[in-house]
Amino acid sequence: MKQNVVMKQRAIKRVLAMVAAMLFAIGGASAQLHSLGLSAAEAAGAALGLRTEWGVGLKGVYTSVESLSPSITVAPRIGFGAQFDMALRIGRRFAIETEIGYERGSMMVGNGSEQFKVKTTTMDIPILASLRLLGRMIRISAGPLFSVMNKAQYVNSDNQTMEFGALHPTWNIMASAGVCIGTHFLIEARYVHSLKKTLNQFEGEEFNLRSRRITLGVTALF
Repeated sequence: MKQNVVMKQRAIKRVLAMVAAMLFAIGGASAQLHSLGLSAAEAAGAALGLRTEWGVGLKGVYTSVESLSPSITVAPRIGFGAQFDMALRIGRRFAIETEIGYERGSMMVGNGSEQFKVKTTTMDIPILASLRLLGRMIRISAGPLFSVMNKAQYVNSDNQTMEFGALHPTWNIMASAGVCIGTHFLIEARYVHSLKKTLNQFEGEEFNLRSRRITLGVTALF
């Protein structure tokens, strides 16, 4: 377990470094166009095809969890989440997107004799290539998603808070499809597939889980 934690911390540091570089590039492009003045920025934008885009969204989250132990049962529930989106548009049809996403959820976990509610908290950072169609009304995106914070706990029969282990691995892949309503709202469905199993523990038993997520949300764009 300790070795897994160290490897996860190293992976998180690499992800944060990549995201910091991407945010610097997006912020730099935005500041450069702004410093040129309105007319010059429009001319530069037309020449380079670069635009920045920001958004704030809310979503419902369903997590499908498969226990690889025959003695452990898992029944997930619907959760919720929010995210802050950033994108660098390249021309009319392409964009590079990232976000800081936060999710809360719960699931019932049992071993045949006892059952407890496990509460989960997740923070994700995806880096996506996005295709914009029909005048940017349709969006199709895909790319890696990094789970940089993953916490799951439950309270046992002795009223003690117990660690369940990470529900999602660091490395995942995400695909999404969305429809813009007007110019300021996006309705988007997402699918997140875990690339690795997670090592978890429940009432003294260690076992592996596989997880997948489906989300549906609304984002305000500006």
